[in-house]
Amino acid sequence: MLVLCFAVHYAFWLRVLNRSLVSPDLDERRAGLKRWVAFAVAWQAVVLLAIVAYLFPVSRSHPPGGLWIAPVLAAVVGTAVPLQVAMFRLMRALRQL
Repeated sequence: MLVLCFAVHYAFWLRVLNRSLVSPDLDERRAGLKRWVAFAVAWQAVVLLAIVAYLFPVSRSHPPGGLWIAPVLAAVVGTAVPLQVAMFRLMRALRQL
């Protein structure tokens, strides 16, 4: 789950945000940033729905121990880490303006 969430974020970041941030045109940068933010919000909603769909049946009859929560934690970390990487890239692009 961690790798899947990370890969989806990274692939979209590479295709949309990274390409638009290297453009000298400010309007293209702005449009790319809006597309990426819309994707990030939509992806967070998809991950949240997947977490709820997983937790609802599993929480009622989970096995003993804490490993049953590992997919949820992996999904959260897999979506949080790429956002941090994107923020570093955005800050670097803002300094270049």
